Amino acid sequence: MDLRNSILATLAYYDILDFPLTLFETNKYLISPSRLSKNPVPETISLGQVAGELENLINSRFIGAKNGFYFLPGRDALYELRIEREKIAAQKWKKFLRIAKWFQAVPYLRAIFASGSLAMNNTDHESDFDVLAVAKSGRLYTWRIFLT
Repeated sequence: MDLRNSILATLAYYDILDFPLTLFETNKYLISPSRLSKNPVPETISLGQVAGELENLINSRFIGAKNGFYFLPGRDALYELRIEREKIAAQKWKKFLRIAKWFQAVPYLRAIFASGSLAMNNTDHESDFDVLAVAKSGRLYTWRIFLT
């Protein structure tokens, strides 16, 4: 029962983001059953257990599935939305990587990361680039002038 609730909680969380999950993503991002239990006991959950419970949830109509994606009931349109958003994200990644090459010229820049919807490949046409940049210690203002 704890695994069932964990899977439902995980799918509900990603449903807020309009993001159906695959079996592997459900297993990877699974909310720990011990968090939902009155008696928290750390346990290892196998991919097979998650797959079996997903099948049970589909058969009992607690969740829906389409082409390997799992979502809450009545949210079938999320499958097409995710495929479309992944195509948009691929285009945005190309643009982001072209722009990121220019960051190599910025002194004191130690790292740059994409975050937000781009990092999840869940972008739409209006999505911007959420970027996390790391500056060398003690050089924040100098770095910021060059970056701007």
